[in-house]
Amino acid sequence: IFRRIFLGKPLKATNLISAGIALLGVAILENIVPIFGKSKANMATVGVGDLLAMCQPLGFGFAIMRLEYYLDKYSHFPNRVATLTAAQFVCVCFIMFLWVLFDNKGRLPNLSYMLEIKHMAALFWLGVVTSLGSFLVQGKALQKASSSDAVLIYSTEPILASLMAQWLLGETLSSSTYAGGGVIVFACLFGSLADSGDDGGRKKKAIIKKKPYSKDSELPFTTRINK
Repeated sequence: IFRRIFLGKPLKATNLISAGIALLGVAILENIVPIFGKSKANMATVGVGDLLAMCQPLGFGFAIMRLEYYLDKYSHFPNRVATLTAAQFVCVCFIMFLWVLFDNKGRLPNLSYMLEIKHMAALFWLGVVTSLGSFLVQGKALQKASSSDAVLIYSTEPILASLMAQWLLGETLSSSTYAGGGVIVFACLFGSLADSGDDGGRKKKAIIKKKPYSKDSELPFTTRINK
């Protein structure tokens, strides 16, 4: 839908089908569509948190699409990945600052406790490794892979997060969690593989590389020949 609205790309039936399958997976995961002995759909389980969580895939999908677009548009700039990474990181920091102000009723909280080693280590991991680092790796990857390939890889995030939560935190995963996650991943696979012959899995346009600068390039043609 984003590609259709912002880039003028055609919206194919396979895109709509894969989106419908993904929504079914979410419904199974939330027990809205019961498949393991549930007597009826539990619509009451859908709350504000679920609606807010829906903003995550929308935001990620839009961001990946725009990032790939600008990487292609400014392909003649050698430092475009670092520039886009810095821009994303600054935006995230600014939005998080506004969030802190909102949670604290417009006042700056006392952050002296953040100077403790354990808090500084957590801040480094969340800010540098999982935020700045992921932005940088994502930009590098999108120079080689298409956005549909990236979405396919990102689709494994909830599965890995659930497995890590079960392993490290001892959380118990229900059958509906596994089934819903499997359906969501299948939807991503279906959409990406269906697009592999079109520009969803398109090859990158060939980039004409300019010759590196040299002093000889400023000399007249006959002088270069004589040299």
